[in-house]
Amino acid sequence: MAEALRPGDYIEIAVDQYGAAVAGSDVRFARVERCEHLPSGSIATSFGDQPCVAILCYGMPGPLLLHGGDHRMLAQVDPAREEHDRRSPWWQIDGAPFFAGAGIRQLGDGDDWRCRVDLASFRTVAWPSQDASPRSPRRAATVTMPASALAPGDYLEAIGVRYPEGDRTADEGFVRIQWVGALDQDLAAQLVALPDWHNDRLVLVTMRGSADVLVLRPDDEVRILAWVNPERAAWEGSLDAEGEGPPGLVSIQGLRAPTPAELEHAAAIRAQCHSRTQVPDDEISLYPQRYTDPAERRQLLEGVNGVRLVPLSALPWPHNLFKCAHRQRADDVLASYPAPDRDGGTEQMSQAAHAEMFGQMTAEDFAACLYHQVNWQAIGEVARRAVEEHDGDWEAALARSDSPTLTDDDTTWLSYLFADPLCWSDGEDSFVNGQHRACALRAADVPACPVDGRYIPTDSYPSALPARDHAQQFVTQFWFAYLKKRLKSDALVAVAARFLIARPALRRLLFGNPTTAGSRPGRSRRGASGQN
Repeated sequence: MAEALRPGDYIEIAVDQYGAAVAGSDVRFARVERCEHLPSGSIATSFGDQPCVAILCYGMPGPLLLHGGDHRMLAQVDPAREEHDRRSPWWQIDGAPFFAGAGIRQLGDGDDWRCRVDLASFRTVAWPSQDASPRSPRRAATVTMPASALAPGDYLEAIGVRYPEGDRTADEGFVRIQWVGALDQDLAAQLVALPDWHNDRLVLVTMRGSADVLVLRPDDEVRILAWVNPERAAWEGSLDAEGEGPPGLVSIQGLRAPTPAELEHAAAIRAQCHSRTQVPDDEISLYPQRYTDPAERRQLLEGVNGVRLVPLSALPWPHNLFKCAHRQRADDVLASYPAPDRDGGTEQMSQAAHAEMFGQMTAEDFAACLYHQVNWQAIGEVARRAVEEHDGDWEAALARSDSPTLTDDDTTWLSYLFADPLCWSDGEDSFVNGQHRACALRAADVPACPVDGRYIPTDSYPSALPARDHAQQFVTQFWFAYLKKRLKSDALVAVAARFLIARPALRRLLFGNPTTAGSRPGRSRRGASGQN
């Protein structure tokens, strides 16, 4: 818990940073130099009646207001780093509280959480040597500007130093800003006790991978990355760890967004500061390329996250539909497929088996399943209009005079397509969330549906195929691919594939594989609990 923190602890400042794993295990941690408990009622945290805890950390440009609840701290600390940080404190402050009415947590106060940690149970850490070769030929180029000019998307140097310096990567310590707010001078004076910290408004920012709030003076100079690794910018800009709005777990009375005039002034200062910075031509060489597959790298750099219309025939076939009324039938079909080999294939076999079963099912078969008992054709048409003509607002699409008539149950399922959408990114070979609904949409001959995920806006999907044609195509492709790995003759592959596709009974005789039935689900951003 935040209130258990003590001076000398090393707390994790940001729980997520692209590429940080290549450096040391203590990269995102900073030493607590001052820990203060603010008076009850001054700031509300996620734990309500718990006092807010504020800390001043080594290397940070301002104090941090912590969210209530648990925080990660280092149980093992590099002795050389700890000695360095202890001998040269970052914050030069006297014994008075930094925050108004706060109580200062002393080293010997309360229970020491470290007494409950069995250090012998941890593996031995090979701490970096000061004499080791540097991880990076130099640090990244930066822009120096006043904190008042910061904007969301900037990469702020949140941890300015880590010993030994040579162990740091080029952009270590820089964290993406999610949101920038302001606390006016009168409210700043109520929050901060030090007079030189409330001569003006305060700048408060939230950072990616953190639910805490960083407090800055508007005129204090800070540093941001002048040029951001494109992979990191794309990854962190698309997959935000804590959202982009105001802080959700630390509630500060009077905290506001910048005014238009403040934003305009900040933009002018930013432009001026950037104009004085020259980014070296070889800056990109500081960042090893992590995405080597051209298609994956293009999707990362050019892709966006969001809801778009995807043809049902562009989506992978479902696998392991454990809530399906025809689960046993699917397992029986899957039992005629080969056992997974050492290269895997369980998921692909399950998909092929479900596609094969889909092609065999009648209207009466589909009607026996709960997911097929609404008007998916009408639902699909309203969903299409919502995406194409109403920016995803299904209620606006439904309210149109020419909208299909939906029952209450239909409307509920329509809302689920947007509140809990099918989840799939282009190029992935499986998805979980929405498998049952995708099957129902296919059976209703709906050509496309809303899907949430990463995609490249300039790319288009192949024309939609009728569901049964797509099912047959998928099964055929599976058997051709399976046999091509095992037979040298293309002609023999073609004959054998057609033979096996047409004769499930022969497959059972040849393969007789009960172990493929009930295969495990594949990867998904939302997990198996979202299968619907």
